[in-house]
Amino acid sequence: MERLTVEQGDFVRRGEIIAVLDQSQIREEIQQAENHVELARDAFERAQALIEAGAIARAVYEQRQTELNNAQSQLEAARERLSDRVLRAPFSGTIGSRQVELYEYVTPQQTIVTLQSTGPSKAVVQVPATMLGRDRSLVSARTRLIMDSAEDVVIPARFDSIGRQTSPGSLTYEAEFTFTPPAGVTVWPGMTGTLVVAVEPGGGDAPGPELAVPITAVDELGRETFVWVVDPETRAARRRIVELGEGVGEFVPVVEGLRRGETIVATGAANLEEGTKIRPLDLN
Repeated sequence: MERLTVEQGDFVRRGEIIAVLDQSQIREEIQQAENHVELARDAFERAQALIEAGAIARAVYEQRQTELNNAQSQLEAARERLSDRVLRAPFSGTIGSRQVELYEYVTPQQTIVTLQSTGPSKAVVQVPATMLGRDRSLVSARTRLIMDSAEDVVIPARFDSIGRQTSPGSLTYEAEFTFTPPAGVTVWPGMTGTLVVAVEPGGGDAPGPELAVPITAVDELGRETFVWVVDPETRAARRRIVELGEGVGEFVPVVEGLRRGETIVATGAANLEEGTKIRPLDLN
């Protein structure tokens, strides 16, 4: 490593030089390639004059032309290798980490730095099959992301795409959402959070339950299964007995006991008591 221009946390713009590998050997190869091009060009120009005078066979002329083309290709390849030894930022962002030191020997495919984008980011979630069955659709307009590292900040997100193959070991589908971190919120790869997505039934006529709740919202008392419903006026949690259908993944269908539009407690059900005041999550 001949030159390093960044430290962890530095902001770089697209095209800015980040690091430069030793170029001495490549520069020697370029000099040799340039000499070969000059010799091949002189030989071709002589052959061109001779072929016009009918003094040499066309095969000799074509050979000189091929030699010039090959020499020029080798020179171009050497120049590309020289360019490859200069590492430039592919986009504007922040240096997340620097994993080499100056004058250190590096190998092909070795990571030099990690560069984090300062623009839109992607959130990847596993969507249970119960959310996608029965002609349901994801509604991106009401999608919000809450990072575990900034639980008081609600970030708008936009649905991008969903895979058509189930993830290995589960009946879930990988979906991608795009979001732009607001000022003051730092997002690094591997961070976790909660994605709140509005799910509405589609226009199909498939039979079956229309409601599904997170499995974390369900608790049991003896043989009864219940969820905590939040009173819209008092914001108090009330135990509601429900009948569940068969489900796979993180959501379970509700057959009876719950109406569309009611607010439930999605997590922490085991820690609640009758009448516990609930602070609603503001998604606006």
